[in-house]
Amino acid sequence: MIDEKAGNIACAYAKKILGFVHKRCRNIDEREELLSEIIFSLYSRLLTTEENQIKNMDGYVHQIARNTFARYLKDKKRNEMLIEKYVALDFTELHDCPKQNDSIYALLNEEIKYLNTMHRNVIRLYYYEKAKISEIARNLNISERNVYFHLDKAKIELKKGMVTSMQKKEERKPIKFAGMAYHGLTGACREMLENYMSNKLPQNILYSAYHKAKTASEIAKDLKIPYDYVISDIEKLVEYNFIDKVGDDKYLTNVLIYEPQEEILIKKHLIFSEYARIVCEKYVPLVFETMKNYDKGKIYSPENDFNFLMWSVVSYACGFKLVCNQDTNPLKKFYKMRNDGGFNIAFAWLQVDFQWDKLAYIQKVFNLSGELRAFKSDKKISWQLNTYLDGRQAKYYDNLISDYVALQEIIKGNFPKDDAHLSTYVRLYEKCYLMSKNKQDYINIVVLKMSDIEFREMLPEMPAELKKLSKKLDKEIYENDKSQFPKHMHELCCAWNTDVMCSFDFRAKILEQLLTDGKLKKLTQTKLKTVNTILFNDTLPPYS
Repeated sequence: MIDEKAGNIACAYAKKILGFVHKRCRNIDEREELLSEIIFSLYSRLLTTEENQIKNMDGYVHQIARNTFARYLKDKKRNEMLIEKYVALDFTELHDCPKQNDSIYALLNEEIKYLNTMHRNVIRLYYYEKAKISEIARNLNISERNVYFHLDKAKIELKKGMVTSMQKKEERKPIKFAGMAYHGLTGACREMLENYMSNKLPQNILYSAYHKAKTASEIAKDLKIPYDYVISDIEKLVEYNFIDKVGDDKYLTNVLIYEPQEEILIKKHLIFSEYARIVCEKYVPLVFETMKNYDKGKIYSPENDFNFLMWSVVSYACGFKLVCNQDTNPLKKFYKMRNDGGFNIAFAWLQVDFQWDKLAYIQKVFNLSGELRAFKSDKKISWQLNTYLDGRQAKYYDNLISDYVALQEIIKGNFPKDDAHLSTYVRLYEKCYLMSKNKQDYINIVVLKMSDIEFREMLPEMPAELKKLSKKLDKEIYENDKSQFPKHMHELCCAWNTDVMCSFDFRAKILEQLLTDGKLKKLTQTKLKTVNTILFNDTLPPYS
Protein backbone atom coordinates (compact mmCIF):
# COMPACT_ATOMS: atom_id res chain seq x y z
CA MET A 1 0.00 0.00 0.00
CA ILE A 2 1.33 3.45 -0.85
CA ASP A 3 2.41 5.88 1.91
CA GLU A 4 -0.40 8.38 1.36
CA LYS A 5 -3.14 5.72 1.51
CA ALA A 6 -1.66 4.10 4.63
CA GLY A 7 -1.38 7.51 6.30
CA ASN A 8 -5.00 8.39 5.51
CA ILE A 9 -6.27 5.11 7.01
CA ALA A 10 -4.16 5.55 10.16
CA CYS A 11 -5.48 9.10 10.60
CA ALA A 12 -9.08 7.99 10.00
CA TYR A 13 -8.85 5.40 12.81
CA ALA A 14 -6.96 7.69 15.26
CA LYS A 15 -10.14 8.64 17.17
CA LYS A 16 -11.25 5.01 17.59
CA ILE A 17 -7.72 3.99 18.67
CA LEU A 18 -7.76 6.82 21.24
CA GLY A 19 -10.99 5.39 22.69
CA PHE A 20 -9.37 1.94 22.84
CA VAL A 21 -6.35 3.38 24.67
CA HIS A 22 -8.45 5.53 27.02
CA LYS A 23 -10.25 2.47 28.42
CA ARG A 24 -6.99 0.63 29.15
CA CYS A 25 -4.60 3.28 30.54
CA ARG A 26 -5.14 5.40 33.62
CA ASN A 27 -2.63 8.20 33.13
CA ILE A 28 -1.92 10.60 30.27
CA ASP A 29 1.71 9.59 29.71
CA GLU A 30 0.78 5.91 29.26
CA ARG A 31 -2.07 6.84 26.92
CA GLU A 32 0.18 8.96 24.73
CA GLU A 33 2.86 6.28 24.64
CA LEU A 34 0.44 3.46 23.76
CA LEU A 35 -1.47 5.59 21.20
CA SER A 36 1.72 6.42 19.30
CA GLU A 37 2.84 2.77 19.35
CA ILE A 38 -0.51 1.49 17.97
CA ILE A 39 -0.69 4.10 15.20
CA PHE A 40 2.94 3.43 14.23
CA SER A 41 2.29 -0.35 14.18
CA LEU A 42 -0.85 0.13 12.07
CA TYR A 43 0.92 2.41 9.59
CA SER A 44 3.91 0.04 9.30
CA ARG A 45 1.66 -2.99 8.68
CA LEU A 46 -0.44 -1.14 6.09
CA LEU A 47 2.69 -0.26 4.10
CA THR A 48 3.51 -3.95 3.67
CA THR A 49 -0.09 -5.13 2.99
CA GLU A 50 -2.16 -4.75 -0.17
CA GLU A 51 -5.59 -3.19 0.39
CA ASN A 52 -7.41 -6.08 -1.35
CA GLN A 53 -5.92 -8.48 1.22
CA ILE A 54 -7.83 -6.76 4.05
CA LYS A 55 -11.43 -7.99 4.07
CA ASN A 56 -12.56 -6.20 7.26
CA MET A 57 -10.64 -3.01 8.00
CA ASP A 58 -12.30 -2.47 11.42
CA GLY A 59 -11.35 -5.97 12.55
CA TYR A 60 -7.86 -5.59 11.08
CA VAL A 61 -7.21 -2.36 12.98
CA HIS A 62 -8.69 -3.77 16.20
CA GLN A 63 -6.43 -6.84 15.98
CA ILE A 64 -3.32 -4.67 15.56
CA ALA A 65 -4.39 -2.51 18.52
CA ARG A 66 -4.89 -5.60 20.72
CA ASN A 67 -1.54 -7.13 19.71
CA THR A 68 0.30 -3.86 20.29
CA PHE A 69 -1.38 -3.45 23.67
CA ALA A 70 -0.32 -7.00 24.64
CA ARG A 71 3.29 -6.23 23.74
CA TYR A 72 3.04 -2.95 25.66
CA LEU A 73 1.82 -4.77 28.79
CA LYS A 74 4.60 -7.33 28.43
CA ASP A 75 7.24 -4.59 28.16
CA LYS A 76 5.70 -2.73 31.09
CA LYS A 77 5.71 -5.88 33.24
CA ARG A 78 9.31 -6.56 32.30
CA ASN A 79 10.19 -2.98 33.26
CA GLU A 80 8.46 -3.31 36.65
CA MET A 81 10.23 -6.62 37.29
CA LEU A 82 13.52 -4.96 36.39
CA ILE A 83 12.92 -2.19 38.91
CA GLU A 84 11.72 -4.66 41.55
CA LYS A 85 14.79 -6.80 40.97
CA TYR A 86 17.40 -4.07 40.93
CA VAL A 87 16.02 -1.22 43.02
CA ALA A 88 17.13 -2.73 46.36
CA LEU A 89 20.24 -0.64 46.89
CA ASP A 90 21.69 1.70 49.46
CA PHE A 91 20.41 5.14 48.40
CA THR A 92 23.00 6.89 50.54
CA GLU A 93 25.65 5.61 48.13
CA LEU A 94 23.90 6.76 44.97
CA HIS A 95 25.95 9.94 44.59
CA ASP A 96 29.16 7.90 44.57
CA CYS A 97 27.72 5.59 41.89
CA PRO A 98 29.99 2.55 42.56
CA LYS A 99 30.81 0.31 39.62
CA GLN A 100 28.60 -2.74 39.41
CA ASN A 101 29.24 -6.09 37.79
CA ASP A 102 25.69 -6.09 36.51
CA SER A 103 25.52 -3.41 33.80
CA ILE A 104 21.73 -3.16 34.01
CA TYR A 105 21.91 -2.68 37.78
CA ALA A 106 24.53 0.03 37.35
CA LEU A 107 22.46 1.74 34.65
CA LEU A 108 19.35 1.67 36.84
CA ASN A 109 21.33 3.18 39.73
CA GLU A 110 22.49 5.91 37.41
CA GLU A 111 19.00 6.70 36.15
CA ILE A 112 17.50 6.89 39.66
CA LYS A 113 19.94 9.69 40.48
CA TYR A 114 18.34 11.89 37.85
CA LEU A 115 14.76 11.49 39.10
CA ASN A 116 13.35 14.51 40.89
CA THR A 117 13.05 14.35 44.68
CA MET A 118 9.40 13.23 44.77
CA HIS A 119 9.82 10.47 42.18
CA ARG A 120 12.98 9.20 43.82
CA ASN A 121 11.37 9.15 47.27
CA VAL A 122 8.36 7.20 45.98
CA ILE A 123 10.63 4.63 44.29
CA ARG A 124 12.74 4.34 47.44
CA LEU A 125 9.77 3.87 49.78
CA TYR A 126 7.82 1.50 47.54
CA TYR A 127 10.59 -0.77 46.27
CA TYR A 128 13.41 -0.42 48.78
CA GLU A 129 11.53 0.02 52.04
CA LYS A 130 8.53 -2.05 50.87
CA ALA A 131 6.11 0.59 52.21
CA LYS A 132 2.42 0.37 51.40
CA ILE A 133 0.75 3.02 49.27
CA SER A 134 -1.12 4.40 52.30
CA GLU A 135 2.16 4.64 54.28
CA ILE A 136 3.90 6.43 51.43
CA ALA A 137 1.00 8.88 51.19
CA ARG A 138 1.27 9.72 54.92
CA ASN A 139 5.05 9.90 54.80
CA LEU A 140 5.15 12.30 51.85
CA ASN A 141 1.97 14.18 52.81
CA ILE A 142 0.23 13.48 49.49
CA SER A 143 -2.88 11.54 48.49
CA GLU A 144 -2.77 7.85 47.60
CA ARG A 145 -3.86 8.76 44.09
CA ASN A 146 -0.81 11.02 43.79
CA VAL A 147 1.43 8.19 45.03
CA TYR A 148 0.21 6.04 42.13
CA PHE A 149 0.73 8.97 39.75
CA HIS A 150 4.32 9.62 40.87
CA LEU A 151 5.14 5.91 40.92
CA ASP A 152 3.94 5.46 37.34
CA LYS A 153 5.63 8.65 36.24
CA ALA A 154 8.94 7.62 37.86
CA LYS A 155 8.86 4.20 36.19
CA ILE A 156 8.18 5.77 32.79
CA GLU A 157 11.09 8.19 33.33
CA LEU A 158 13.37 5.32 34.35
CA LYS A 159 12.40 3.25 31.32
CA LYS A 160 12.82 6.18 28.96
CA GLY A 161 16.17 7.10 30.50
CA MET A 162 17.55 3.55 30.40
CA VAL A 163 16.53 3.04 26.76
CA THR A 164 18.11 6.39 25.81
CA SER A 165 21.31 5.55 27.68
CA MET A 166 21.58 2.15 25.99
CA GLN A 167 21.13 3.73 22.56
CA LYS A 168 23.43 6.69 23.22
CA LYS A 169 26.81 6.14 21.62
CA GLU A 170 28.63 9.28 22.69
CA GLU A 171 28.25 11.52 25.72
CA ARG A 172 28.35 15.30 25.45
CA LYS A 173 31.54 16.82 26.79
CA PRO A 174 31.22 19.59 29.41
CA ILE A 175 31.45 23.09 27.96
CA LYS A 176 33.24 26.13 29.32
CA PHE A 177 32.55 29.81 28.68
CA ALA A 178 35.45 31.80 27.25
CA GLY A 179 33.73 34.92 28.57
CA MET A 180 30.45 36.47 29.64
CA ALA A 181 29.16 40.06 29.63
CA TYR A 182 26.01 42.18 29.60
CA HIS A 183 24.27 44.67 27.33
CA GLY A 184 22.33 47.20 29.35
CA LEU A 185 22.47 48.31 32.97
CA THR A 186 24.41 46.11 35.37
CA GLY A 187 23.22 45.74 38.95
CA ALA A 188 24.81 46.04 42.36
CA CYS A 189 25.90 42.38 42.43
CA ARG A 190 27.65 42.38 39.04
CA GLU A 191 30.96 41.05 40.33
CA MET A 192 29.32 38.42 42.55
CA LEU A 193 27.23 37.19 39.61
CA GLU A 194 30.27 37.09 37.34
CA ASN A 195 32.18 35.06 39.94
CA TYR A 196 29.26 32.64 40.28
CA MET A 197 28.81 32.36 36.52
CA SER A 198 32.51 31.52 36.10
CA ASN A 199 31.80 28.13 37.73
CA LYS A 200 31.40 25.16 35.40
CA LEU A 201 28.08 23.88 36.81
CA PRO A 202 25.91 26.97 36.11
CA GLN A 203 27.57 27.32 32.70
CA ASN A 204 26.72 23.73 31.77
CA ILE A 205 23.18 24.06 33.13
CA LEU A 206 22.67 27.13 30.91
CA TYR A 207 24.00 25.28 27.89
CA SER A 208 21.97 22.13 28.60
CA ALA A 209 18.70 24.11 28.57
CA TYR A 210 19.76 26.41 25.71
CA HIS A 211 18.69 24.60 22.55
CA LYS A 212 15.37 23.34 23.90
CA ALA A 213 13.38 23.48 27.15
CA LYS A 214 14.18 20.67 29.59
CA THR A 215 13.00 19.47 32.97
CA ALA A 216 15.40 19.57 35.90
CA SER A 217 15.69 15.77 35.68
CA GLU A 218 16.60 15.99 31.99
CA ILE A 219 19.24 18.60 32.76
CA ALA A 220 20.65 16.41 35.55
CA LYS A 221 20.80 13.42 33.21
CA ASP A 222 22.39 15.45 30.42
CA LEU A 223 25.12 16.63 32.79
CA LYS A 224 25.47 13.22 34.48
CA ILE A 225 25.01 14.89 37.87
CA PRO A 226 22.48 13.83 40.55
CA TYR A 227 19.24 15.80 40.58
CA ASP A 228 19.82 17.07 44.13
CA TYR A 229 23.14 18.58 43.06
CA VAL A 230 21.73 20.60 40.15
CA ILE A 231 18.30 21.72 41.32
CA SER A 232 19.60 24.45 43.67
CA ASP A 233 21.73 25.94 40.87
CA ILE A 234 18.79 25.78 38.45
CA GLU A 235 16.64 27.64 40.97
CA LYS A 236 19.37 30.23 41.47
CA LEU A 237 19.64 30.80 37.70
CA VAL A 238 15.85 31.24 37.57
CA GLU A 239 16.02 33.64 40.53
CA TYR A 240 18.60 35.80 38.72
CA ASN A 241 16.58 35.55 35.49
CA PHE A 242 19.19 33.74 33.39
CA ILE A 243 16.73 30.88 32.84
CA ASP A 244 13.00 31.14 32.14
CA LYS A 245 10.56 28.63 33.56
CA VAL A 246 8.46 27.21 30.71
CA GLY A 247 5.17 25.62 31.74
CA ASP A 248 5.07 23.75 35.03
CA ASP A 249 8.35 21.88 35.00
CA LYS A 250 10.64 22.91 32.12
CA TYR A 251 13.45 25.45 31.87
CA LEU A 252 14.84 27.43 28.93
CA THR A 253 18.00 29.56 28.93
CA ASN A 254 17.65 33.21 27.90
CA VAL A 255 21.40 33.96 27.83
CA LEU A 256 22.64 34.48 24.26
CA ILE A 257 25.41 31.91 23.87
CA TYR A 258 27.80 32.16 20.93
CA GLU A 259 29.15 28.85 19.65
CA PRO A 260 32.07 29.85 17.40
CA GLN A 261 32.08 27.94 14.13
CA GLU A 262 35.02 28.25 11.77
CA GLU A 263 33.05 28.66 8.54
CA ILE A 264 30.74 31.31 10.02
CA LEU A 265 33.64 33.26 11.54
CA ILE A 266 35.65 33.30 8.33
CA LYS A 267 32.64 34.56 6.37
CA LYS A 268 31.92 37.22 9.02
CA HIS A 269 35.55 38.33 8.89
CA LEU A 270 35.34 38.74 5.10
CA ILE A 271 32.07 40.68 5.32
CA PHE A 272 33.51 42.98 8.01
CA SER A 273 36.68 43.56 5.98
CA GLU A 274 34.67 44.59 2.90
CA TYR A 275 32.41 47.03 4.75
CA ALA A 276 35.20 48.42 6.97
CA ARG A 277 37.09 49.50 3.83
CA ILE A 278 33.97 51.33 2.63
CA VAL A 279 33.53 53.14 5.97
CA CYS A 280 37.21 54.09 5.93
CA GLU A 281 36.68 55.61 2.47
CA LYS A 282 33.26 57.23 2.92
CA TYR A 283 33.09 58.36 6.56
CA VAL A 284 36.44 58.37 8.38
CA PRO A 285 37.91 61.14 6.13
CA LEU A 286 35.00 63.38 7.23
CA VAL A 287 36.00 62.79 10.87
CA PHE A 288 39.64 63.64 10.15
CA GLU A 289 38.57 66.79 8.32
CA THR A 290 36.40 67.86 11.28
CA MET A 291 39.27 67.40 13.74
CA LYS A 292 42.05 68.77 11.51
CA ASN A 293 42.17 72.13 13.27
CA TYR A 294 40.67 71.10 16.59
CA ASP A 295 40.24 73.72 19.30
CA LYS A 296 42.95 73.11 21.92
CA GLY A 297 40.95 75.22 24.30
CA LYS A 298 38.26 72.53 24.31
CA ILE A 299 40.13 69.34 23.41
CA TYR A 300 43.19 67.94 25.17
CA SER A 301 45.38 65.14 23.83
CA PRO A 302 48.49 64.19 25.85
CA GLU A 303 51.73 65.49 24.30
CA ASN A 304 49.59 67.14 21.58
CA ASP A 305 49.41 63.71 19.95
CA PHE A 306 46.95 64.04 17.03
CA ASN A 307 47.28 60.35 16.11
CA PHE A 308 46.35 59.31 19.67
CA LEU A 309 43.41 61.72 19.62
CA MET A 310 42.08 60.30 16.35
CA TRP A 311 42.09 56.74 17.66
CA SER A 312 39.53 57.81 20.27
CA VAL A 313 37.58 60.23 18.06
CA VAL A 314 37.15 57.72 15.20
CA SER A 315 36.02 55.02 17.64
CA TYR A 316 33.57 57.39 19.31
CA ALA A 317 32.22 58.87 16.05
CA CYS A 318 31.63 55.47 14.45
CA GLY A 319 29.88 54.29 17.61
CA PHE A 320 27.46 57.21 17.91
CA LYS A 321 27.05 58.48 14.35
CA LEU A 322 26.89 55.30 12.25
CA VAL A 323 23.47 54.51 13.70
CA CYS A 324 20.31 54.27 11.60
CA ASN A 325 17.97 53.58 14.57
CA GLN A 326 18.87 56.59 16.71
CA ASP A 327 15.56 56.77 18.60
CA THR A 328 15.06 53.08 19.37
CA ASN A 329 16.92 50.32 21.11
CA PRO A 330 15.84 47.05 19.44
CA LEU A 331 17.47 45.05 22.24
CA LYS A 332 15.49 46.64 25.08
CA LYS A 333 12.48 44.33 24.61
CA PHE A 334 14.79 41.41 25.44
CA TYR A 335 16.27 42.95 28.61
CA LYS A 336 15.81 40.94 31.80
CA MET A 337 15.30 42.53 35.21
CA ARG A 338 17.85 41.08 37.63
CA ASN A 339 17.05 40.97 41.31
CA ASP A 340 20.16 43.05 42.06
CA GLY A 341 18.72 45.98 40.09
CA GLY A 342 20.34 45.17 36.75
CA PHE A 343 18.32 45.43 33.53
CA ASN A 344 20.14 43.81 30.65
CA ILE A 345 20.80 40.93 28.29
CA ALA A 346 23.46 38.45 29.31
CA PHE A 347 25.58 36.91 26.60
CA ALA A 348 28.46 34.45 26.60
CA TRP A 349 30.72 32.66 24.16
CA LEU A 350 32.10 29.15 24.36
CA GLN A 351 35.68 28.02 24.41
CA VAL A 352 36.33 26.05 21.24
CA ASP A 353 39.09 23.64 20.36
CA PHE A 354 39.57 24.26 16.66
CA GLN A 355 42.67 26.03 15.36
CA TRP A 356 42.51 29.82 15.55
CA ASP A 357 45.68 30.57 13.61
CA LYS A 358 43.71 31.38 10.45
CA LEU A 359 41.32 33.52 12.47
CA ALA A 360 43.64 35.73 14.51
CA TYR A 361 41.35 38.74 14.15
CA ILE A 362 38.20 36.81 15.06
CA GLN A 363 39.81 35.14 18.06
CA LYS A 364 40.66 38.55 19.47
CA VAL A 365 37.19 39.88 18.74
CA PHE A 366 35.82 37.24 21.10
CA ASN A 367 37.96 38.76 23.86
CA LEU A 368 36.24 42.13 23.57
CA SER A 369 34.68 43.69 26.63
CA GLY A 370 32.81 46.35 24.69
CA GLU A 371 31.91 49.92 25.49
CA LEU A 372 31.98 51.27 29.03
CA ARG A 373 30.57 54.57 30.29
CA ALA A 374 30.74 56.17 33.72
CA PHE A 375 28.17 58.62 35.09
CA LYS A 376 28.26 61.07 38.00
CA SER A 377 24.94 62.61 39.09
CA ASP A 378 23.33 61.45 35.80
CA LYS A 379 26.03 63.24 33.83
CA LYS A 380 28.35 61.18 31.64
CA ILE A 381 31.94 61.83 32.67
CA SER A 382 33.80 59.14 30.74
CA TRP A 383 33.69 56.81 27.78
CA GLN A 384 35.90 53.84 26.94
CA LEU A 385 35.94 51.25 24.17
CA ASN A 386 37.92 48.07 24.81
CA THR A 387 39.23 46.19 21.77
CA TYR A 388 41.91 43.62 21.04
CA LEU A 389 44.10 46.49 19.81
CA ASP A 390 44.55 48.17 23.19
CA GLY A 391 46.91 47.18 26.01
CA ARG A 392 44.38 46.91 28.80
CA GLN A 393 44.29 43.55 30.55
CA ALA A 394 41.45 43.64 33.12
CA LYS A 395 39.12 45.77 30.93
CA TYR A 396 35.55 45.27 32.19
CA TYR A 397 36.12 44.98 35.94
CA ASP A 398 38.88 47.53 36.08
CA ASN A 399 36.91 50.44 34.65
CA LEU A 400 35.98 52.34 37.83
CA ILE A 401 34.14 55.64 38.08
CA SER A 402 36.41 56.55 41.01
CA ASP A 403 39.37 56.76 38.59
CA TYR A 404 37.67 59.46 36.52
CA VAL A 405 36.44 61.38 39.55
CA ALA A 406 40.01 61.38 40.89
CA LEU A 407 41.32 62.65 37.52
CA GLN A 408 38.77 65.47 37.60
CA GLU A 409 39.95 66.49 41.07
CA ILE A 410 43.61 66.27 40.03
CA ILE A 411 42.92 68.58 37.07
CA LYS A 412 41.25 71.05 39.47
CA GLY A 413 44.22 70.81 41.84
CA ASN A 414 42.05 69.42 44.66
CA PHE A 415 43.76 66.02 45.03
CA PRO A 416 46.99 66.37 47.05
CA LYS A 417 49.64 63.64 47.09
CA ASP A 418 49.21 62.68 50.73
CA ASP A 419 48.69 59.42 52.59
CA ALA A 420 44.91 59.65 52.19
CA HIS A 421 45.20 59.60 48.37
CA LEU A 422 48.32 57.45 48.00
CA SER A 423 46.54 54.26 46.86
CA THR A 424 44.56 56.20 44.23
CA TYR A 425 47.73 57.76 42.80
CA VAL A 426 49.43 54.36 42.69
CA ARG A 427 46.46 52.93 40.77
CA LEU A 428 46.34 55.82 38.26
CA TYR A 429 50.08 55.47 37.59
CA GLU A 430 49.72 51.70 37.11
CA LYS A 431 46.88 52.20 34.64
CA CYS A 432 48.94 54.92 32.88
CA TYR A 433 46.05 57.37 33.25
CA LEU A 434 48.59 59.54 35.01
CA MET A 435 52.16 59.80 33.71
CA SER A 436 55.28 61.68 34.77
CA LYS A 437 57.69 63.50 32.48
CA ASN A 438 60.61 65.60 33.71
CA LYS A 439 59.24 65.17 37.25
CA GLN A 440 55.96 66.69 36.12
CA ASP A 441 52.68 64.72 36.12
CA TYR A 442 50.36 64.85 33.13
CA ILE A 443 47.01 63.28 32.19
CA ASN A 444 47.46 60.48 29.64
CA ILE A 445 43.92 60.27 28.20
CA VAL A 446 41.85 62.49 25.91
CA VAL A 447 39.96 65.18 27.89
CA LEU A 448 37.13 67.28 26.43
CA LYS A 449 35.90 70.57 27.86
CA MET A 450 32.36 69.86 26.72
CA SER A 451 29.57 67.38 27.35
CA ASP A 452 29.25 64.14 25.44
CA ILE A 453 26.17 65.59 23.68
CA GLU A 454 28.11 68.67 22.51
CA PHE A 455 30.90 66.45 21.24
CA ARG A 456 28.48 64.31 19.23
CA GLU A 457 26.94 67.39 17.64
CA MET A 458 30.30 68.53 16.27
CA LEU A 459 31.01 65.17 14.61
CA PRO A 460 29.97 64.52 10.96
CA GLU A 461 26.64 62.84 10.27
CA MET A 462 26.31 59.47 8.60
CA PRO A 463 26.19 59.82 4.79
CA ALA A 464 22.98 58.63 3.10
CA GLU A 465 24.99 56.11 1.07
CA LEU A 466 26.23 54.46 4.27
CA LYS A 467 22.70 54.26 5.71
CA LYS A 468 21.68 52.01 2.81
CA LEU A 469 24.82 49.92 3.19
CA SER A 470 24.26 49.67 6.95
CA LYS A 471 20.93 47.87 6.49
CA LYS A 472 22.52 45.58 3.92
CA LEU A 473 25.35 44.78 6.36
CA ASP A 474 22.84 44.00 9.14
CA LYS A 475 21.01 41.52 6.91
CA GLU A 476 24.20 39.79 5.74
CA ILE A 477 25.54 39.36 9.27
CA TYR A 478 22.19 38.09 10.61
CA GLU A 479 21.86 35.53 7.80
CA ASN A 480 25.42 34.43 8.46
CA ASP A 481 25.07 34.25 12.27
CA LYS A 482 21.59 32.84 12.88
CA SER A 483 22.47 29.19 12.16
CA GLN A 484 24.63 29.08 15.31
CA PHE A 485 21.65 29.96 17.54
CA PRO A 486 18.54 27.93 18.45
CA LYS A 487 15.26 29.11 16.89
CA HIS A 488 13.96 30.77 20.06
CA MET A 489 17.04 33.05 19.91
CA HIS A 490 16.65 34.13 16.28
CA GLU A 491 14.59 37.22 17.07
CA LEU A 492 17.17 38.35 19.62
CA CYS A 493 19.95 37.55 17.14
CA CYS A 494 18.23 39.77 14.56
CA ALA A 495 17.93 42.62 17.09
CA TRP A 496 21.54 42.11 18.14
CA ASN A 497 22.63 42.48 14.51
CA THR A 498 20.88 45.82 14.06
CA ASP A 499 23.27 48.72 13.36
CA VAL A 500 26.26 46.38 13.14
CA MET A 501 28.25 49.27 11.65
CA CYS A 502 28.50 50.90 15.10
CA SER A 503 29.12 47.65 17.00
CA PHE A 504 32.19 47.07 19.15
CA ASP A 505 33.84 44.45 16.95
CA PHE A 506 33.13 46.31 13.70
CA ARG A 507 34.74 49.45 15.11
CA ALA A 508 37.78 47.34 15.99
CA LYS A 509 37.89 46.25 12.36
CA ILE A 510 37.75 49.90 11.25
CA LEU A 511 40.74 50.73 13.48
CA GLU A 512 42.60 47.72 12.11
CA GLN A 513 41.91 48.86 8.53
CA LEU A 514 43.12 52.39 9.31
CA LEU A 515 46.34 50.94 10.74
CA THR A 516 46.82 48.86 7.58
CA ASP A 517 46.20 51.93 5.39
CA GLY A 518 48.60 54.05 7.45
CA LYS A 519 45.86 56.54 8.41
CA LEU A 520 46.48 55.69 12.06
CA LYS A 521 49.91 54.96 13.49
CA LYS A 522 50.92 52.40 16.11
CA LEU A 523 50.93 53.62 19.70
CA THR A 524 53.45 53.32 22.51
CA GLN A 525 52.80 50.79 25.28
CA THR A 526 51.74 53.51 27.72
CA LYS A 527 49.26 54.99 25.25
CA LEU A 528 47.91 51.55 24.34
CA LYS A 529 46.74 51.26 27.95
CA THR A 530 44.65 54.44 27.73
CA VAL A 531 43.61 54.61 24.05
CA ASN A 532 39.90 54.97 23.21
CA THR A 533 39.21 56.64 26.56
CA ILE A 534 37.64 60.10 26.91
CA LEU A 535 37.07 62.18 30.03
CA PHE A 536 34.31 64.83 29.81
CA ASN A 537 35.19 67.68 32.17
CA ASP A 538 34.60 71.35 32.95
CA THR A 539 38.29 72.22 32.62
CA LEU A 540 41.27 70.90 30.66
CA PRO A 541 44.60 69.82 32.14
CA PRO A 542 47.67 71.81 31.16
CA TYR A 543 49.37 70.51 28.02
CA SER A 544 52.35 68.27 28.71
